[in-house]
Amino acid sequence: MSRNYTPILLEVTTKCKHCGDTIAINSAVKKIWCSNCHAQVLFSKELWSLLLGEILSISGEMSYGEARNTMIEDETAGMVRVSFKKTGLLCSNCSEPITCGEYDDFICTKCGTVINKRAATNILEKNDSGYFINEDLYQIDEEKEKSYFKSPVEISCINCGVSLKTDGAERLVKCSFCDTEMMIQDSVWYRLHPSMKIRPWYYMHEVEMDQKIEPLSFDSISGICCDEEKNLFCIGKNVDYTDVLWAMTQQGVLIWMNLIPKDKRWPEFFSKIELLSDGNLLIWNNDVHSALVYNKHDGSFIKELGGIEPMNSKIHQLDFNDCVSVAADPDGSIVCFVNSRILRFSKEGNGIYLWPKSFMDFQKLRSIYKCNDKNPEKRDVYDIRRGGIVLPHKLKNKTNSYSYIGDSSVHISKDGSLYILASLKLNVQHEILGGAILTKFDRKGKILYKADLQAYSTSQFNVRTDDEGFAYVVMHDARDESDQSGRVIRVSPDGTEVKIIAKLSFSAVISSGACFAVAGDGTIYAVGNNDEIRILNREGKFIWRNEAAQESDRKID
Repeated sequence: MSRNYTPILLEVTTKCKHCGDTIAINSAVKKIWCSNCHAQVLFSKELWSLLLGEILSISGEMSYGEARNTMIEDETAGMVRVSFKKTGLLCSNCSEPITCGEYDDFICTKCGTVINKRAATNILEKNDSGYFINEDLYQIDEEKEKSYFKSPVEISCINCGVSLKTDGAERLVKCSFCDTEMMIQDSVWYRLHPSMKIRPWYYMHEVEMDQKIEPLSFDSISGICCDEEKNLFCIGKNVDYTDVLWAMTQQGVLIWMNLIPKDKRWPEFFSKIELLSDGNLLIWNNDVHSALVYNKHDGSFIKELGGIEPMNSKIHQLDFNDCVSVAADPDGSIVCFVNSRILRFSKEGNGIYLWPKSFMDFQKLRSIYKCNDKNPEKRDVYDIRRGGIVLPHKLKNKTNSYSYIGDSSVHISKDGSLYILASLKLNVQHEILGGAILTKFDRKGKILYKADLQAYSTSQFNVRTDDEGFAYVVMHDARDESDQSGRVIRVSPDGTEVKIIAKLSFSAVISSGACFAVAGDGTIYAVGNNDEIRILNREGKFIWRNEAAQESDRKID
């Protein structure tokens, strides 16, 4: 059973009821001493349960990166104030993002810092209550003491064992009997010099994400992808109209199926799916800001990815709102077509250059949004042609490319080549033209070919590649008014040959813009209207069709 681990960043303080000084609560402890008057402050388990329960109820409605405040007045703890933020887990030393997981040891891969993790069961007294992350370990040790230390305190010499008194004026203490110098141990030093600084820490609550169901039955498929073993991964609706994610063999044998949980921040359904370079599955919808990542082997939930880009962000951040296409690069980065821009992000979701900076030095790392003059809380997108953003849609002066508008799609092959399929383009008068133009770029951004696919459309269709570099598109040709207006098009690795390898029924391609996948050997998977599933080889010959597809094709034949 997998669970959602979205950390909540906490800053907790209270006022001492005796002297009025602020006390920083940097860990989930049940008692702490005021550093000014040494009065004891108690935090009951009931208080912690109330605090964390309220935070969780509010955080369910919060966007990723959003911060809120709350306060609760308690008889023994006083007026407790909490600032909390729904965010990723960051290293306390270098601020590098750290992946969250149930069994992870939280070790920063950049600087090696170990982030402490403690089960919350000792506070909340129930199973699956989550974890406290990056707590102040000194406050946890202090909780074990029965009273506040009074200066001076007694310590023992590490050499001769004689009892020594120290007031903590110096960290290095010299034994008056044997002249041995020793450091005052951390627990004693901290009690003599308690920290007044508010230190952020995390509460990571476990939310059930996986609800397994067994039968292979579904109402509709909205997106598919496949792996090297030719397993198909589908996103769609179950027979009871619940949202489901499942894996099946190419013969339709179920491997696993999971229900996708409801969340106020998510859309009514997820319609797009992509296989990431690390082998995990990304599902998203262009009406929501964050995406979900699942394990392809068992369908277990891993994490959320992306979120609403902060206001006044200087660099574009991974935000799936209005993102119509995603491509996973073998190097771990992600390329998105969002708001008519082609943007690249690191695996952590930070904006990076689409092409090598040395090759195209005019590129800029900049947010694609601007503030709305009339409504400061609303974001507008910079105009595509006039301005502010220098990215691939402005490359025609450098590479003889063209402006990408509408719902174009992106794809990255195993060698890192970027493919852009545009069914909409502009002429020199900025008039919208229909068509189907496939452009292939190398890793530096140089155009390798630009191919006309000999079909006409103004809709979005995806492009996929096999291991040999052949590109495939399943699309509708609006110029053909017959029932066989579907096209399966193959483009050679150098772009010199564009071939229609199969003609399909209109129902076979009406939804295949997203419901289309290609295996490494060129096997083509297309899901059409009424969940018609067709599998073709690289020459366009049928390998297998389900009953719905056979029935539809019989009507045409």
